[in-house]
Amino acid sequence: MRGLRYANELLEKLIISKSEDIICPVATVIQDSPIQIRGVIEGFYGQPWSHKNRLNVIDYLGCHRMNTYMYAPKDDVYQRKEWRKLYPVNLQDEFSELQERCLQEQIDFYYMISPGNDICLSDDDDVSILCEKLQQMIDLGFTHFGLLFDDIDYHLKGRALVKFSTAANAHANLANQVNSYLKEKLSSYKLVICPTEYDNAEGTVYLSELTEKLAPEVMMFWTGPSTLASQISTYDLRVMAQVYQRKMIIWDNVPVNDFQNDAERLFLSPYRNRTPHINNDLYNVAGIVSNPMPEWESSKITIGTMSDYLWNPSRYRPQESFLSNLEDLIPKPLYSSFLLFASFNKNRFMQNDYQYDQINMINRNSVDEITNVLKNLMEVSIKLQTGVESSPLLKEMLPWLMRPAKDLELWNAIVVGNKNQVTYLKNRLASDHHRMGTDLVAKYIQKYSIQ
Repeated sequence: MRGLRYANELLEKLIISKSEDIICPVATVIQDSPIQIRGVIEGFYGQPWSHKNRLNVIDYLGCHRMNTYMYAPKDDVYQRKEWRKLYPVNLQDEFSELQERCLQEQIDFYYMISPGNDICLSDDDDVSILCEKLQQMIDLGFTHFGLLFDDIDYHLKGRALVKFSTAANAHANLANQVNSYLKEKLSSYKLVICPTEYDNAEGTVYLSELTEKLAPEVMMFWTGPSTLASQISTYDLRVMAQVYQRKMIIWDNVPVNDFQNDAERLFLSPYRNRTPHINNDLYNVAGIVSNPMPEWESSKITIGTMSDYLWNPSRYRPQESFLSNLEDLIPKPLYSSFLLFASFNKNRFMQNDYQYDQINMINRNSVDEITNVLKNLMEVSIKLQTGVESSPLLKEMLPWLMRPAKDLELWNAIVVGNKNQVTYLKNRLASDHHRMGTDLVAKYIQKYSIQ
């Protein structure tokens, strides 16, 4: 059914309506080679998405030839901190609506659970409680699951240490019990686990033992050679395919902004720096899921371009995809303004925050050049504010669109040498939790130690 949908959507794009004629060209589609699992994982720290946002996420995925939504918000207490507790009726109703929307859009909904912080790995009662929680989701119609051991202390103690000796043995044992339970309850299901060591560039003792003892049909997550991978090369895939020895899903922490002070920023870059050979069967990549920002509308900048990459990695062109995906996000007259604003809000893990000429004009203390750049940025941000009512993306970006005017005010105080005003404005901006990634004023203050 997905294939039929994608074919129909492509056919609609090919058909040309001209005057009274309808033209349908004879065409052959070549070189489409989509990755099997394509989607997003709501796996960030911070305020989880609203139910309304999740419905929009599912609709968006369906319209962009993606097929997977994974539910794993770190701050859903029932998913992580209070994983033993069953979901109340109101949240069950929301899950049911999400599942229904996924069926409409041909999206696979993965429910993820994170018991690793306090589960007693040697206690059969705790395992039974975990399976009871999964049964609640099975009863709601879910057949795709994830068991997450990320971001936990995995040094065994007490009975667990005596029984299992190693964390890898304990994690494999729990995952295999969950896998057996799902196999007993469901005629068809999927299970993926996230190991505690998920961001390796090479093998480890933990990963070797885990993959050896884990049931072969269970997939494993990998975030790339680092937690926030600046690139994933063919070499990286070759190494980890040998380490995992099974199907892996890349949990790509892009464009997530929950690291350090990144929550104050927006990452508005296209998806890039991933090998075009990622779907070669040699590397066992079952799929890629993006971990977005809490700011879902802004995340569409990266997710939309990522959908093009996942559909055909070898023919993906980031900048072309970036431009074509703007059509559904902002009014066309604002394209050029948005591109300039986005260039000051790049994903710092994929691109440098500062261009060479920007660093150069700061090093040369070129006050006039810096002033002109800041004025231009303020002007385009004001122009973009005119589209707030018609564009959900620009509405979400509004606090960031207001920041350039504040930066220019501080810059003008620096230029005229008003030390009291500089101190006041610096202190005021310190409490502003919305800032540019390419912050020329802050870079200048740092360079010249302005108090």
